[in-house]
Amino acid sequence: MKTHTILPVSFFSSCLWFLLVSSLCNFCFCDLNSDPVLCIPTERLALIDLKISLTNHAYRLSSWAGKDCCSWPGVVCDNITGHVHEIHLRGPELINGLYGTNEIEETRKQRLGGTISPSVIKLSQLRYLDLSCNDFGNGSIPALTGSFQNLIHLNLSCSHFRAEVPHQLGNLSTLRVLDLHDCPNYIDAYVVPPTNLEGLHSKSLVWLKNLQGLQYLDMGFTDLTNASDWFPVVNNLTSLQELHFSLCGLNRLLSNPTTGSFTSLIALDLSYNYFDSMMLPGWIFILRNLTLLDLTYCWFRGVTPGTHGGFHNMPSLRTLILSGNAFVLSSFFLNGLSSLSNLRRLDFSYCDISSPILGKLQNLSLIEHVDLSENWMVEEIPKSLSNLCNITTLILSFNEFSGNVSELLERFCDCESPKLEILDFYKNHLIGQLPERLGNLKNLISIDLSFNQLTGAIPESIGQLSKLYSLQLQNNSLTGILPERLGNLKNLSLIDLSYNQLTGTIPDSIGSLSLLWALWFSNNRFSGSIPNTITIGGLSSLNSLDLSNNKLNGSLPESIERLSNLQELILDHNSLTGILMENHFVNLKSLKYLWVGDNKLVFKLNVNNWIPPFKLVQLSAGSCSLGPQFPSWIQSQTNLEWLDVSNTNISDTIPNWFWTTFPSVVT
Repeated sequence: MKTHTILPVSFFSSCLWFLLVSSLCNFCFCDLNSDPVLCIPTERLALIDLKISLTNHAYRLSSWAGKDCCSWPGVVCDNITGHVHEIHLRGPELINGLYGTNEIEETRKQRLGGTISPSVIKLSQLRYLDLSCNDFGNGSIPALTGSFQNLIHLNLSCSHFRAEVPHQLGNLSTLRVLDLHDCPNYIDAYVVPPTNLEGLHSKSLVWLKNLQGLQYLDMGFTDLTNASDWFPVVNNLTSLQELHFSLCGLNRLLSNPTTGSFTSLIALDLSYNYFDSMMLPGWIFILRNLTLLDLTYCWFRGVTPGTHGGFHNMPSLRTLILSGNAFVLSSFFLNGLSSLSNLRRLDFSYCDISSPILGKLQNLSLIEHVDLSENWMVEEIPKSLSNLCNITTLILSFNEFSGNVSELLERFCDCESPKLEILDFYKNHLIGQLPERLGNLKNLISIDLSFNQLTGAIPESIGQLSKLYSLQLQNNSLTGILPERLGNLKNLSLIDLSYNQLTGTIPDSIGSLSLLWALWFSNNRFSGSIPNTITIGGLSSLNSLDLSNNKLNGSLPESIERLSNLQELILDHNSLTGILMENHFVNLKSLKYLWVGDNKLVFKLNVNNWIPPFKLVQLSAGSCSLGPQFPSWIQSQTNLEWLDVSNTNISDTIPNWFWTTFPSVVT
């Protein structure tokens, strides 16, 4: 007979507690060993579709993989719900003039292209979308962009969109920032630029009426020529703080608008528009909250009659750009400058101003950028100018300023922490010498004191300007030898010392400037030979070399062929001797201008029927030796426009092919 052992209740309780604790431990360990996936699956698939629809040669979106889309670069999710709130896919910005060919190509590779997948509509909680600085191949802005009901920030600028701006953007009732501006490559400052007919355009801005929460609006370079309703529509956007309508083809600006949102603006940019009335409306001067006013090349010649306000009514201004407007000629407006104590940037270039103005800047202690170029200002530079120790950019070119540059720069050196970066006094009447302490202005990236009356030597301390990008001192009366420490300027791209009285040899250290694009030393008194360091490959970026009209002697180093980017080789009017052979030119595939005339060089090309790797536009070889036969290699230079082979020991007759190949060449 089987007997049953009755276990105490405490035993069952212990077992239950053991099982419970074991379960909790298993749960905790599982939770520790796996990260929770926040991403919503449908939104992850929408992002995958977006990745597929976009193209990119640099594989920027290759990291968009795995289950948790909230951890992908450029994607921001809500920490609780997991909904995608933000997409940041801004491409690299391309700044003209600051990049070489390789950098431009690399920038283009980094930009996204292709199309925007319709699946993005599934990102129903999206609040921030930035696709700026990409390249969508002149496609249209998708109408579906107007479906993001929660969108606050939309930036599609500089991404090569074209066609009509979709009116569906008017459905984005929560939008606060809308940036659709284009980024053109060039603006001609001397003419009224044409409207951007091939880019974005809009026949009416009535769709903006629903965006009553909009605070920032930039439609620069969008053709609004036919949008006659732009002013009343924008004037009724009650929350608007910044308006940027540069180069939009606007032609009408109301002189007496009804009270509207303009009075609350802090930034107004109407630059590069040519309004029918050439009179600036007086209501501009009642915008007391403005921190930025840009009317570049609006060509206003005066202000509407009865205007009583002026700059003294705009105490908040930090940026004032009025380039190309003659209304500032009035002393009434110029006198108001001294009251703008918050001003950081002032641009009155191309305004036909002849009255003294520099003395009115002495109280603007916060000023950082001053451009008064292309005027007729007759004024001695006041000592007070160098008290502006926060200034980074000082452009006074093309004026009639006088004074001693030594005193001015010495006083800038006395600043506790000099911030000067750009100094441009091109074409004035300055005298004096470059101070020994010039190297103390360590933030300088550009110096242009050309076409003045400077004397003396270039100081050794210039080698301390490690950030210097451009040095232009041409057309002065500088003397002495070049400092060896010029080779320390590793960021130098342009150096122009032509038309001075500099002597001595060209320092070997110049050959270490690997970023140098242009080296112009013409019309001086340099002697000795061309340094091998210039031609052995150190100047790998060199595009233009001009050593003409000096006293250089010796032969041209065969290593000149290593300057593979060279387009201009200008060595005429020296005392160079020696033989030029095919090896000198073997890698000069980009060469377009070859000026070696008035030397004693001998072209000795041993290869029969030699065809140069280059296509010259101009060839000057007068007084060199090319003969006795007429050089057959010239026949391959089909781009030739100008030719000088006078006194070159050619005793041959001019071949018939010359007249058929070059019917209009100038000789």
